[in-house]
This record gives sequence, structure tokens and C-alpha cells, in this order.
Amino acid sequence: SSGWSSARSGTPAAPWLSAAVSRVSAVLSALGSILPASVGPHTVRVLAVIWAAGTAATLAHWCLRLRGARGAFPPPTVAEESALAEALSLLPVPMRVKVAASDAENGPALHGIWRPVIVVPRALAGALSRHEFRAVLLHELAHARRLDNLAAALIHSVVCMFWFNPLLWFVESWLDGQRERACDKLVLHVGIPPRVYAAGILKVCRLLVVGAAPGVSAMSGPHLKTRIESILGGGYETPNSYAPRVLIAALGLLMTLVPV
Repeated sequence: SSGWSSARSGTPAAPWLSAAVSRVSAVLSALGSILPASVGPHTVRVLAVIWAAGTAATLAHWCLRLRGARGAFPPPTVAEESALAEALSLLPVPMRVKVAASDAENGPALHGIWRPVIVVPRALAGALSRHEFRAVLLHELAHARRLDNLAAALIHSVVCMFWFNPLLWFVESWLDGQRERACDKLVLHVGIPPRVYAAGILKVCRLLVVGAAPGVSAMSGPHLKTRIESILGGGYETPNSYAPRVLIAALGLLMTLVPV
């Protein structure tokens, strides 16, 4: 009620709100000066509303998917904690990682960034051998070590802001595949046999084929056929190169600068 009365009495709004309105007006004025003369201010406002509505819709959809991926998970079993301890001894990570079991048929997946939790469906633990289950945990630990959830969240936030650009959606999908391949390479480098690792991935995809939300790393990611061929065919045995990292950095810069 106080805000309404102050607005009616002509009292200036909060400084941050006035600054935000001024900046939006400046952006619209700049757009009006760039666009052809046939595009009037009304068209610019309509386009701005469409852009804002699309951004809000994509962000809301993303938040709903993240919210649906969270939940209160029952405590893990002794076998699951033991498998996580073995995986951590092979691939240590700088933060504390927990494992949780879920009755839902989605996963395994890594939730969180600074306090990550590996969520494993209970149905999956009984379908995998001990070595295959450890390989699954190692894959999620690789995501935690590389901070892939943080990178995916930052990239998807840019995609949500510039949802109308199909190039960004393509680059996001390509980067998802590159993250999965990088984690596959880490798992193989710690000594997991390729056949055991490939068998674990195939069993996961056969039992639980559910896509993860951006910001949640899942083992059954994109480009599955290419990944399996690289795992079994020795495609990850080539020496490390800085070229892929430079390419990914260039694409990230392109995703940000070109839409702006």
C-alpha cells in the first residue's frame, strides 16, 4: 500500500528501478536508431516483449527441470558408499562428493556444483557388476572434477537469453558431447578396461534413457555411438592437445559476443 500511495503522490521510484528503466529506454532508443526507418517504435517494443517472453519461458522451463531433478534421497547402502570410496581413490576431486540412491528411473547423474551428489537409481545398482558400477561413479566424478555442471549452467543461461539463435542451441549440444567425451577419457586414463566401461554405459542407456537438465551431468549423454566407438577403438589414446580447448574457448566467446 505504501508503494502504491507513493506512486500516486509522484514520489520518485527506487534508484535501482529508475536506473533499470533508463537503461531499457536507452537500449530501445539505440535499437530504433539502428533499425530501418520502416520499423517504428511500436515494432521495437513488440520485438522486445517477444524476446523477454521467450527468455522468461526458457528460464522457467529450465528451473522446472532442475527442480524436478532434486529431491530428498534415501541414504546410500554400504556397497554404494564402498564403490564411491574406491572411485575416489582412483580419481580424487577437490570437493566432497556424496552418493545417493533414488527410486526414480532417471540417472545416474551428478547434481550440484560445490557440494555435488551422485544420484544412482536403485534398479541400476543390481543390473551392473561391481566394476561397471565403479566405472559409472568414476564418470560422474570426472564431471565433478571438471566443474561441468557450472560450465553447462553458464552456457545454458546464455542460450536462454538468446533463445532465438539456432546456432547457440547447436553449440550447446556440441559442447555437451565434448564434455562427455572428456569424462570418458578421464575414466579410461585411471585404468578402467574399455570393455567394462562400454558395457556399463550401454546398460545404463538400455535401462534408463532419460535426458538431464542443463546443469545436471548425466552419463547417458549425446553422441552415444561415437563415444562407444572411441572407447572400444582406442580413440582416446591419442596425446593431449590444446586445440580442442582453444576451439571450445573460441566457441564460448562466440556464443556470448555474436548475439550481443
